[in-house]
Amino acid sequence: MKLNGIPWGEVARLYRHHRPGPPDSWYGILDGLGLRAPGQHVVDLGTGPGSIALEFARRGAHVTGID
Repeated sequence: MKLNGIPWGEVARLYRHHRPGPPDSWYGILDGLGLRAPGQHVVDLGTGPGSIALEFARRGAHVTGID
């Protein structure tokens, strides 16, 4: 989709490629703080490419991403 001449689909693909998301150890820190994903409801504000939202969903959370 182009908006004002910008190919947003390509921009999103490049963003995802160059911003892969946090390392697994980051999720371990969150787990230690009580953010254990199975069954929890998580809101990812400023979700960007969605890497954090996708990982929480993969770990069993109910996720809403808002960008």
